[in-house]
Amino acid sequence: NFQPLVPIQSLKPYGFWGFVVDQIEGPPPVVNYLCHTYQLHKIPIGDRKTNSMQDQIPANIQSYFSDTHHYVVRVSKYSGEKSSRIVIVRQSVLLAGSTNNALISEYRKSITKEVDTINKTSNNLAEQKAVMEAAEREINELRSQKRTLDQELQSLRTGRAKLKMRKEELDAFVKEGTIDPEMEKEKAKQKTAKLIVGISKDQKNVKGYLKDYQDSLVRSSLCKVKLSLVQAVLKKKQQESMEATKKVEDYKRMLVNAEENIRTAQREFKRAQEKALKLTENLSPKDAAFKRRYEQLFAALPNDLMALDVEISQLTARADCLAGGRMSVLEEYEKTKKLIADLERDVADPERKTRELREEMEGQRARWMPQVLELINRINNNFTTFFSLMKCVGEVSLEVPEQKTEYSKYGICVKVQFRESSKLQQLGPHTQSGGERAVATAIYMLSLQELTMVPFRCVDEINQVHYLCLFKKPCRI
Repeated sequence: NFQPLVPIQSLKPYGFWGFVVDQIEGPPPVVNYLCHTYQLHKIPIGDRKTNSMQDQIPANIQSYFSDTHHYVVRVSKYSGEKSSRIVIVRQSVLLAGSTNNALISEYRKSITKEVDTINKTSNNLAEQKAVMEAAEREINELRSQKRTLDQELQSLRTGRAKLKMRKEELDAFVKEGTIDPEMEKEKAKQKTAKLIVGISKDQKNVKGYLKDYQDSLVRSSLCKVKLSLVQAVLKKKQQESMEATKKVEDYKRMLVNAEENIRTAQREFKRAQEKALKLTENLSPKDAAFKRRYEQLFAALPNDLMALDVEISQLTARADCLAGGRMSVLEEYEKTKKLIADLERDVADPERKTRELREEMEGQRARWMPQVLELINRINNNFTTFFSLMKCVGEVSLEVPEQKTEYSKYGICVKVQFRESSKLQQLGPHTQSGGERAVATAIYMLSLQELTMVPFRCVDEINQVHYLCLFKKPCRI
């Protein structure tokens, strides 16, 4: 359903040989989606020739590829000027495999032969095209001369007809005696002289205009040459930049590998050091006790690394050749050592689990505490507002124990003040009367209404211990 704007046969003179959609195989819905989204059926693909024919490519081709670059052309809606963006096409390195050098050499030779044949054919076509262009130019010049001669002939015929008419009129005036021929000739000579002077001035102006036009053509040619040179330099710099970027990436990978090797060596060194410390009862060569205990043993060992490896091999061979009784001692030592390690791990696991549980509890508290405080703050705002409408003071806050991990001691603290002479006190059975506690409970329930949306609410026997004056206040709210 998606056809190119221009047939590929019309684009072959510019080096194009196909479209992007022709290089894709897949289900028709997928191909249609790609064409609809990315306009792949309108993007032609060319070869090296396309790079040198940017100015001759049709204006409706706004995106195309050459052998090494991607060109995107934009036309301004206001000024109509063109702007081009050129991007180097990176080489494909998605797949790598073995190469047959002999087959590649044969292909290169055949390609070279074909390229030579194509070049010869192209040269012949270029010569024939040059001959045809010369013939077309000559034909156009002859046609132009013919049109000019036809126009001059037509002007001559018209001038003769007008001259004949004027002559007849002049003869009629002369016969009548109203015009003096000599005087009219003198006037005509004067007018002709004036016209010749004006024509000579116009010719001088035309010469100046032609000279300016030639100068502008020369400047335009120089600008085109400079533009081509700048584009060539720009392409070269872009290629060099890509190569430098690739080298930098290679160096970065080498650096990362070297750092990883260093970290691996450091880990191995650390494990070897820890193992050596275990064997020497956590005594390092810097400790004085290490020198007192192991100085004679190390003095008996060779200083050369190779000799030390030989000594280790000999001791290992001796250990392998020990009798059964000695081997049982070693096995018992290994079992005891493993049992000690298991016991140490069993002791460390509860501590680690306890630490993890504490961290998880702190994380949970850090997540739910702000939400609880925000909820209590909303309740407090409603509670304070309702008490102020009754000309009283009320406050709701979160009661936090000294030990923040004792979550069973958390609670809601409600403080009220019904009289100006009293202070703000916590709601309790021994501080306020039954009616005051009932009013505070009703106001607290009203403060919770907007936090939970329900179809209806039912409260029974809320006025059993109300004083009459206190009972009316919540009803007014």
